[in-house]
Amino acid sequence: MSTDTLAEALRHHEAGELEKAAALYQAILAKTPDQADALHLLGVLTHQRGDAEAALGLLRRAIAQNPDIPSFHGNLGNVLQELGRSTEAIPHYEKALALDPDLPPIHYNLAIALAASNRPNEAVPHFDAFLARQPDHADGRMAYGNALRALARPEEAAAQLERAIALTPDSAAAHNQLGNVLRDLHAPEKARRHYKKALLYQPDFAEAHCNLGEMAYEKGDLKRAMFHYEQALAMDAAFPEAPRIGLAQVLQFLPSRTYRPPIENLLLQCFASDAVGYQKLAALGAEQIRYKYPEIFATDAPASGTATPDAFLKDPLLLALLAKTINIDPELERGLTRLRRHFFLAGDTGGDMGGDMGGDMGGDMGGDMASGARPFLSALGEQGLNNAYAFLVTPEEETRLAALKGEIETGLALAGELKKDDAFCHKLLLFSLYAPLHCLAGIDKQKAEPLADWPDFLQPIVQRTWLDWLEEQGIKEKLATLTPIEDAISRAVRSLYEEHPYPRWFSADRPQAPAPAPAKSPDDGDAPNEILVAGCGSGQQAILRALRHPHVPITAVDLSRTSLAYGVRMARRLGVENIDFLQADLLKLDILKKQFPLIECGGVLHHMADPVAGWSVLTNLLRPGGRMFVALYSARAREDIVAARKWIADLGLQPTPKDMRALRKRLFFDGDDAGLPDFETFKRCKDLFDLNGCRDLLFHVQEHHFTLPQIEKILDQLGLRFAGFHLEDPSMGPAYATQYPEDPTMTNLGNWNRFEAAHPSAFINMYQFWCEKPVAT
Repeated sequence: MSTDTLAEALRHHEAGELEKAAALYQAILAKTPDQADALHLLGVLTHQRGDAEAALGLLRRAIAQNPDIPSFHGNLGNVLQELGRSTEAIPHYEKALALDPDLPPIHYNLAIALAASNRPNEAVPHFDAFLARQPDHADGRMAYGNALRALARPEEAAAQLERAIALTPDSAAAHNQLGNVLRDLHAPEKARRHYKKALLYQPDFAEAHCNLGEMAYEKGDLKRAMFHYEQALAMDAAFPEAPRIGLAQVLQFLPSRTYRPPIENLLLQCFASDAVGYQKLAALGAEQIRYKYPEIFATDAPASGTATPDAFLKDPLLLALLAKTINIDPELERGLTRLRRHFFLAGDTGGDMGGDMGGDMGGDMGGDMASGARPFLSALGEQGLNNAYAFLVTPEEETRLAALKGEIETGLALAGELKKDDAFCHKLLLFSLYAPLHCLAGIDKQKAEPLADWPDFLQPIVQRTWLDWLEEQGIKEKLATLTPIEDAISRAVRSLYEEHPYPRWFSADRPQAPAPAPAKSPDDGDAPNEILVAGCGSGQQAILRALRHPHVPITAVDLSRTSLAYGVRMARRLGVENIDFLQADLLKLDILKKQFPLIECGGVLHHMADPVAGWSVLTNLLRPGGRMFVALYSARAREDIVAARKWIADLGLQPTPKDMRALRKRLFFDGDDAGLPDFETFKRCKDLFDLNGCRDLLFHVQEHHFTLPQIEKILDQLGLRFAGFHLEDPSMGPAYATQYPEDPTMTNLGNWNRFEAAHPSAFINMYQFWCEKPVAT
């Protein structure tokens, strides 16, 4: 066929007559399969029709025939970019520009691809080249502004976004992005105005509502924050998880003194997301359950005709709470402990589930409750794992549990595959209310996988109390050791966490996009290119940072291989791939022989023999201009805890499950005659609801406490500058700002010391703060 056929096909193509154009391209290729122009144009057309994968094949064939045509590479890059494969698109755009540097659209597309691949610094010259030729391209200005924000250049970012708005004043996205930059520049009122303009031009702009919700939360205005997050949740957002993350943040501080179905619905929506850290929902969720089913928790109350025990056992909020959080509500624990005891003692196959419950349930359970209660029992078994089996165990239960364990282990020794044996699986379910399946002798004779072969009610238990444990054992064997553990205190601390990793955590807030790098925020700062997490424990801190900076390599070290293995497993589950977990002693980290722009060390230094020596090691590893996050126990906030530890030691209690359960019974369930000192702050500690947390709180082998004047002196000694607190309670920042308006950066430790004196429990969750290493002048 002649070039006239190709020209005719191109005319149809340009006129939008895709069918006619495709037929002619295909006719050319039928006669000349390697005709590069026809391959290229058919690839473009195929992409326009929505078949990107087929388009890739055609465009690659065209390039194979003639690799020196810029448009071939540019269009292949465009298809890859649309598929979200920016990294693969970059070399094709670069090849196109190598062939012809004067291609403004290619400069633009390359800049977008580089920014999307977390390479904003490389994107800058291509934005400049494009905008020099097309200065009135509003989308280009906005994209450039976003890249500059990622580089912690907020003033320049604001200039680009303001230019974009001048070109398209009704661009909701540009107003929203400018609002973000203005917050980086500590201009909240200006930021708020632009968020509101974004909503004026696009009322269903969920992201703008989320930003306003975050600003309201930061000011302690929880009611307004709730309003904006609920508005965002009601919209068809491009990032549906963001409002749920924000709502969960607000809900943890929301008081509730009655059952409120709208609140229950919001809690359920948060639990339905896999991007939310669920533990913050535990307190409010438990309150809602207690107020919804008062007959379960007050034995002298009449049974409710509308809230039956059956409804309680199947309540979706209750099941989510049990499976996904550590309960921190004593009254809910009391009711759950009674229910666990009843179902367990009813017998291996359920027994008479309709019998007397000692008044605990306020009514007849019904005849066929064994199978009906299995989802509840499964969730209750998960709660046992979550809290390290903290619930009180009576002597009767201990005796029956030992007998049941013997029955199960005998069955495991004698029988073959037991997954299909309903009665046996029910016994495993009952056992899991008190202990993990992996501790059963002979359980390894059963094939744990595939998980789907197990009954539905047992699958979560098999996964979490057996398969997860098996995975962690395999990880422990393969973990690399960076340094030996020789210091006596370090060895003692390692021993504690090898047996009892802490904290056990099960979920995390997942950012909906990689974090930008605000210029002066103590929680973000300049975008780091490498991070050290010293004393990462079970991995939560390192993984949260990795989720925020998914392209930044992170080195995470800890004394305990058990804790590290837990962290590795959770990183796998959350899809985190940029962390190198290593066993090491913080005191020997100078072996790394390099410096980091960002170091995190939360809740570690105060467990060392010499915290300042450890802090000094980290300071030497911090790059000049770099930032360090530190969390230390407050002496003032922990006065009750120190007194309680002495009281417990005087009682002769040991860090055994039996003693810790007895202590918890005395704290929470024995009433006014428990003979307890008045440890109000201590009794509010959430760690008391988890045996691993209880052990860490009350029986740790090494613990130091600090005052703010001490911290100020140590910072000066180490040549570090205090850069601000991370405040978990949204009311603290506004309260401090009201009391000390002359300190807008909130970095005066003398003021904070006076603030803490007036609010002794302000730092009950540790002093959590950022410090900086000045650049030498």
